[in-house]
Amino acid sequence: MDMPKVLPAKQKITYLGHAGFMIETDHELILMDPWLSDTGAYAMAWFQYPCNHHLADVVRHKVEETDKVVIVYISHEHQDHFDETFLCSLPESKVMLMLPNFTRDFFYKKFISWEGGQYFFEDNGRFGLRDGYLEFYIYDSIREADSAVLFHHPNFNFLNMNDCHIYDRVTDIKERNGNIDVLTGHFSGASWFPTCYDYDNKIRIQKSKRNKYARFSTLCKLIANIKPRRYVPSAGPACFLDPNLFHLNFEDESIFPHASEFYDFWLKWKGDLSATKFDYRNPGDKLFYTSPKTPPTKDNRTLKKELTEYQDRVFQTRLPNADWKNIKIALTMNLQEKLDNFPLASRLPKLLFLTEPGILSCGVIVDFVNGEIREDCVDWTLPLPENCYVIMARHSSWNTLLNITWDGRLTWYEWLLSFRLTIKRNPDEFDPLLDGFLVNEAEDLRAFCEHYKERQTDETILIHTDTKTYRVSRRCPHESGDLSNGWMNDQGHLVCPKHSWSFDLENGGRCVEHPSFSINAEVQDV
Repeated sequence: MDMPKVLPAKQKITYLGHAGFMIETDHELILMDPWLSDTGAYAMAWFQYPCNHHLADVVRHKVEETDKVVIVYISHEHQDHFDETFLCSLPESKVMLMLPNFTRDFFYKKFISWEGGQYFFEDNGRFGLRDGYLEFYIYDSIREADSAVLFHHPNFNFLNMNDCHIYDRVTDIKERNGNIDVLTGHFSGASWFPTCYDYDNKIRIQKSKRNKYARFSTLCKLIANIKPRRYVPSAGPACFLDPNLFHLNFEDESIFPHASEFYDFWLKWKGDLSATKFDYRNPGDKLFYTSPKTPPTKDNRTLKKELTEYQDRVFQTRLPNADWKNIKIALTMNLQEKLDNFPLASRLPKLLFLTEPGILSCGVIVDFVNGEIREDCVDWTLPLPENCYVIMARHSSWNTLLNITWDGRLTWYEWLLSFRLTIKRNPDEFDPLLDGFLVNEAEDLRAFCEHYKERQTDETILIHTDTKTYRVSRRCPHESGDLSNGWMNDQGHLVCPKHSWSFDLENGGRCVEHPSFSINAEVQDV
């Protein structure tokens, strides 16, 4: 048994499923991202897998009965981490909230009057416990805001990264706090790319494989560098119980792999992972009180039977369709507000279409060049004109889109994560400005634009390979990852530590995944 001697027997760490953990010390009860409600996330698009709903009453009872200080840490506002239904079922007066102080003030507005109090932590901030502390790390690009947390007990460190992209900072975290005993974090995807894009199956599989294995490699590289005693896979994958999304559970080369697939990759990886034990846990399992477990392998037939039974228990209603006329009014108002708060619109020579389902799809167009919004139609049987980005809502998605534009029950980011849409774009390239306009709320767009301009830096660094030295831009053109913390992959490409974009230095630093982006690599005489 691999139980650290420095962790008292009374101290327990329980896996709650998805990104959730419960830490019980002699003096505190700490919950991290408890997603336990049976109502799913993103308008019932995502559900916990394996199912953990049975733990809601168990955890709630512990909170109600304990005399300890109760702390609930919420990493970010995405609904598979921030379960408002469960949180509001807890006795408010007994619970202190630990919340990230993001640029976006969503949590501040939501919990300003929370009876148990709230602590808004800063990046690298610490909160003292009776024996130890919590240390917090924030990643905030406006477009994407997340946090991670370290639980430190004397001579013991539990680093919960959930799905926060701080790969380039973990070495410093270890140097400051000591060796990492348990590392937990995501290995699975959490994006609508390429799942929702209008690719044929061959191209979708190709893009999914590249995305998935890049994430696997980045995580293995991190683990090999910092050598935690255990790695506990967490924060995914979710499962999809809506009948219109059910097929996503069984796609070939999905970006939502199960832990068994990552474990197979782990065993074959060329680097040295011998210092770390892979420890798969089911919801309700306690860490350290049993030997490390390997994840089970399930064929699609077994998985389909399990998920069908899960679906029958939980998914009881389909989202109703809404009337396009009502949606058009609300959508136009919302998009106009976004356009009015987007000072970089003139840099986007593109048209953004949001359309209703159908071969001849009618919808709303955002014309960035002319600064206007109008109605038009798109024929999906014809090639897409150049500089166009089209989102066709599908299934019952118009209703969820109305929720965004009318009463704010979903953010734009959350609607995209509902997967009830199809996307076509020409050219088929990521555009950070268009992406920022789409995923951010109107009130956050000016801050996003300022952050975007601040990231446009001329700072360069030297990258040394076995044969050459290159001068390249220090910041990744995607989300400003620090390339000085990157590494060379097996293909000889420089990999960004944040989202695993790779750059071919011999081809001028052009991005492999998105060739219109470059880090401007130039050979240096040394």
